[in-house]
Amino acid sequence: MSTWFSADLHADHDNIIEICNRPFKNVNEMVKTYIENHNQLVKPNDDFYFIGDLMIGKNFELGKKILKNLNGNKVIVLGNHDEFRYFSYESMGFKHAHTYLQFTPTVHLRHDPSAATLDKKGFFLCGHIHDLFKTCGNVYNVGVDVNDFKPVSFDYILSLITKQDDKGNWTFPNPV
Repeated sequence: MSTWFSADLHADHDNIIEICNRPFKNVNEMVKTYIENHNQLVKPNDDFYFIGDLMIGKNFELGKKILKNLNGNKVIVLGNHDEFRYFSYESMGFKHAHTYLQFTPTVHLRHDPSAATLDKKGFFLCGHIHDLFKTCGNVYNVGVDVNDFKPVSFDYILSLITKQDDKGNWTFPNPV
């Protein structure tokens, strides 16, 4: 069993293709490509954490349809565009919904990476920033825009973390 992360699909946001220069004709093609990429990597028994902004609108049925087609045990960490009532995400197909999740004692899942500046002893997996950066200090952006529209494995992320300074602060060695 493996653990995977992703963020910022914006499945029903037509303008996201132009805003983020995504290589798709429309959101249907984008979502179809993401589902195919996801299912090539994530197996049915794997754990999958979506760190915010599955959609931008309130099309509950679209969210349900997307989740039904994605492999894995799905958990969402809500983003700024995830506007359904908190418990409705379980009805949509997520096993759990969180606003923040301490994944391990040193790994935090949070959509907006700004809190990472307050806690250098851990590291943060985030979304929100689209293609602004992939790594920065103790932050790894799991968003689709910097990960070829594929989920990122926890093992891969751990392989990048090679350094902890003398104060105990985690960093990624070089921007990726």
